[in-house]
Amino acid sequence: MTPSKCSLALSATLLVLGLLFTMVVPVGPGSTQPAAAQTGTAQPGTESANARWLTDLYREVLGREADDGGLDHWLGRLAGGGAESRERVVRTLMFSPEGSRIEVRRAYAELLGRSTDIGGENFWTDYLRSRPVTILRSNLIASDEYYAGAGANDAFIEKLYLEVLGRSVEADGLRYWSARLTDGTPRWQLVLAVYLSPESLGRRADAYALEILDRTLDRSERATAIAIIQSGGERSLRAHFLASDEAFSSYLTSVGLSHRGEQP
Repeated sequence: MTPSKCSLALSATLLVLGLLFTMVVPVGPGSTQPAAAQTGTAQPGTESANARWLTDLYREVLGREADDGGLDHWLGRLAGGGAESRERVVRTLMFSPEGSRIEVRRAYAELLGRSTDIGGENFWTDYLRSRPVTILRSNLIASDEYYAGAGANDAFIEKLYLEVLGRSVEADGLRYWSARLTDGTPRWQLVLAVYLSPESLGRRADAYALEILDRTLDRSERATAIAIIQSGGERSLRAHFLASDEAFSSYLTSVGLSHRGEQP
């Protein structure tokens, strides 16, 4: 193994070990630890803006309408306003059992092209309540089922590169990884090396920025986004973008509300 390839594989292994033990404890509805009430007085019109934002957030994250109890609960927590309060709400919904179950179903559909089995869905739903999506997705890609869809080592490597990096594998990379797989290197090591590479994380950060902020990231922003994924997983970055002042301001404009929640 060349030094650069060895470093890549070792870095990926060390990073995933860190991700495995990274605990994110959600609070609020769907959690065993209710959030502490926020202090502060809402500005006139803020509640109507927050209510609109929360209603659409439920659709975005949970794929359903907000229930009255959940809406009232989170409106109270948003009374103080600001990106920090919004991010707390987004993270709680994303890491709730309901939000985690949706992530599992999405991953199975996108990577395996099928619905979940009940055992797999329950296992990964519980896992994702406090851990990153990265482990779920890399396990599915490294699975026998995913490999069978490719049929052979070289085809698997090409499929992996297209799936994760959006491009074909270079000749040197194909030869290197094909030899490693032939020699008995577990598929998960290859998957993690590619999935957790700077190229992959940068591509993922750019995709979330385009989806949520409708723009590209500059170099500094991309570095920050990658660091967020590395420390807290992809959902942490999505929550950060969705709750940002930039996204909130854009949302208010799109629904015809001013920053005070009043019709312009």
